Amino acid sequence: MFTNTSHIYDAIYSRLDYGALAAVVTDSALKHVPEAKSLLDVGCGTGLLLAELKEKFSVQGVDLDSGMLDVARARLTGVPLHEGNMIDLDLGETFDVVVCLFSSIGYTAELELMRQAVARMAAHLSRPGVLMIDPWIMPEMWRDDHLHADFVDEPTIKIARFGNNRREGRKTMLEMHHLVSTAEGVSYLVDNHTLFMFTDTEYRDAFARAGLEVEFLEGGLVGRGMYVGWR
Repeated sequence: MFTNTSHIYDAIYSRLDYGALAAVVTDSALKHVPEAKSLLDVGCGTGLLLAELKEKFSVQGVDLDSGMLDVARARLTGVPLHEGNMIDLDLGETFDVVVCLFSSIGYTAELELMRQAVARMAAHLSRPGVLMIDPWIMPEMWRDDHLHADFVDEPTIKIARFGNNRREGRKTMLEMHHLVSTAEGVSYLVDNHTLFMFTDTEYRDAFARAGLEVEFLEGGLVGRGMYVGWR
């Protein structure tokens, strides 16, 4: 995942309006659970979104990447942050809202593990409770000829990131190459990501198996839509 680049993640994604994204999450949550007070972010990364959501909810976070959690802990003093995997998640408590965003669900890498992850997240829901999952790209939307690039031009850091992306069936392999320039010099970093493309039917079925009603919000957070399940 972001093994080599957790320290520059925030700079790469600073272009996102996390306040606006938190508002989408909050509005969707309160639509189904108007009295929602607690929220768990599964795949919380460096905590950029949690920093906004904690203004509305009592929040906790989970992530598998220890480097990302180190950054999040520095940002979110006093917020419980757990290192763990969504496929066997067991925190021993429930939340009014559980979210798994920015395509983190794709890292489960196979259908049965995705179903298992949805079931474990649903097991952490209060009654009533709402679960939101931001999907990885749908199979029909994948483009083999797509060239991916991001650029950061800030006073203290310059970054050029290029993606060498390919797929095998519905498994996608993202090889991300970074040139990073700071006052200390220029470094070259590579991270590899493997994500699985699930279908709309498979997502809906996973929510149903977990005992949740589900709807799909077009657009979602970053243009890929968002599944919202509740009970």
